[in-house]
Amino acid sequence: MLAGVWSGFQALIILGVLAILLAALHVQLQGSVRLAAQAAVLICGFGVALCWHLGQGRVAFGLLALMLAVGAVWWLTIRPSNNRDWADEVAHGVTGAEADGWVQLSNVRNFQWKTREDYVPAWETRRYNLAGLNRLDIFTSAWGNPGIAHLMVSFGFEDGQHVVFSTEIRREKTEKFSILGGFFKQFEVVLVAAEESDIIRLRTDIRGEQVSMFQLDVPPAVMADAFRNFLALGNDLAESPRFYNTLTNNCTTIPWRLAREIAPGNVPLDWRVVLSGHFPAYMQDIGLTGQGQSRDDMLAWARLRGPGPAAEDPLAYSAGLRTSP
Repeated sequence: MLAGVWSGFQALIILGVLAILLAALHVQLQGSVRLAAQAAVLICGFGVALCWHLGQGRVAFGLLALMLAVGAVWWLTIRPSNNRDWADEVAHGVTGAEADGWVQLSNVRNFQWKTREDYVPAWETRRYNLAGLNRLDIFTSAWGNPGIAHLMVSFGFEDGQHVVFSTEIRREKTEKFSILGGFFKQFEVVLVAAEESDIIRLRTDIRGEQVSMFQLDVPPAVMADAFRNFLALGNDLAESPRFYNTLTNNCTTIPWRLAREIAPGNVPLDWRVVLSGHFPAYMQDIGLTGQGQSRDDMLAWARLRGPGPAAEDPLAYSAGLRTSP
């Protein structure tokens, strides 16, 4: 029986390696080149299976190791870039600098959205006084599977300004999002800074997603440290581009890692960091939001109900979000 289990485990290893190689080729290559590369993998895979079936286990796994080595060398040649023909809404990542307690951000997105395809693009410069930080909110946006949500972090200031940081898939104009592609270096990652009247309204009123807003209970000093971490991330990505990863480098895991830099002992790893639709429950459990409320009351209170406030004035829009029933 043990021999049968071991044999089945070996077969799963072979099939798993072949599946990963075929998926990577499917994402990274196109047309006849993709077909030729996948055919070569299948032929080699047939050779591995034949050797294994004939009892030549060492030969089979030697050939499998060779396939993996060739695949790994090819994989390492695929490098991220900041210079592609990007989709308009991710054309620029935020950068900035701090001086004398003020932060100046470049490339803050302030699009006026009419439909998904009809919009007025605008990338602007903003200045924020970190001493005026008085609010930190997490927005979650779900559009299909309730277990998965996009997470955005909004900083509010005494003068009424709000800026949202959103870790986004940086797709090219000809690309569409693919979960599979997110595992295999199809997309870079970009940190977008935007007005709430752009990035929140896009999801509530234009895309029709279910958006919720959760105010975090943290002191201003922690807010300022979090803001600086996002600023550092934006500057770092501008210098050293990285790939998005559906599981490990996405809209939830990146802010979570930034939060751990501030309070490593208070932000534990949890399955809800990956299944981001459950992230609000995680925040409540670690004492960041919804204290004194039941889980259901917290979720109901946080839910935004569209259409939202008028978007022409970003300050009025943000104020309206926080006064609407």
